[in-house]
Amino acid sequence: MTVDQALRIIAKRLSHDVASERPKSQIENPLLEAEILLSHLLNMERWQLKTRGSKLIEPDLYSQLETLAARRLEGEPLAYLLGVKEFWSREFLVSSSTLIPRPETELLVERAISLCPDKNNPFILDAGTGSGIIAITLALELPGALIVATDISFDALCTAKQNLNKYADEISDNSSRIFFVNSDWLGGIKKSPSFDIVVSNPPYIGTQEAELLAPDVIRYEPRQALFAGSSGLDAIKELLGTVPDVLCPEGWFLCEIGYLQGEDVLEMARKSGRYDSCKIEKDLAGMDRMLVASKKASKKGNEPLTRHHSL
Repeated sequence: MTVDQALRIIAKRLSHDVASERPKSQIENPLLEAEILLSHLLNMERWQLKTRGSKLIEPDLYSQLETLAARRLEGEPLAYLLGVKEFWSREFLVSSSTLIPRPETELLVERAISLCPDKNNPFILDAGTGSGIIAITLALELPGALIVATDISFDALCTAKQNLNKYADEISDNSSRIFFVNSDWLGGIKKSPSFDIVVSNPPYIGTQEAELLAPDVIRYEPRQALFAGSSGLDAIKELLGTVPDVLCPEGWFLCEIGYLQGEDVLEMARKSGRYDSCKIEKDLAGMDRMLVASKKASKKGNEPLTRHHSL
């Protein structure tokens, strides 16, 4: 069987599973996904398939392609099938123990970088690192950074360490360092005001919202990285209470939130009495997406909490 023949067959299968007579799948571009899967198996770029249309492929490889297509038809995300996902223009490994990176999380990285324009060797904590994409990206973008990354999932940390190994030479070249800690949020971190910035992309979906999520998210992504109590605020509330214990005076806490949680998160930050300049920043779609808060430096009264696009 040639490359072109294999692509046509798999694309047709991805658009309609004849064997089970299922209706047309939700895959928007079956040919594109067939090309992505085959180029992955052949370890080449998609464009290279165009020049190899008449080339024969091995039966074993075609069998692997069929298996991947069947898993995709069942709803398994492409990122898990390929084992990789792009973030900040770099490719990172992902596994069933880690969330698939979303573009919105790049805003968290962008904001952290913006807070370190003239700071040498920033000390950063990534709470709930998952696949390590935030910690590793910050290490690559901030020369001399020292980063501690925590996660309760040992399996997730294994994926994070694989990603660290992938970019170890680049990180070493700019003198940054990353240390992984297997703990729940800040449980394994000494309560000492040391960090310049704490970043976190915690679970923020309420269990009552589960039925609103896409089926592939519910079935395949790790639940403990998605859900945080009935309202989705449990993890954020815990972090708001413990992060000031490890932030240096006037240090920053950056936390990704759900698009309907802005007011509630601001209220929790206000009630804690431990933050100044708390703001909710929006994503490119104009939705609430990130808490940006500085640790209170003194006993002066709280500054007003407001919603802004930038500091």
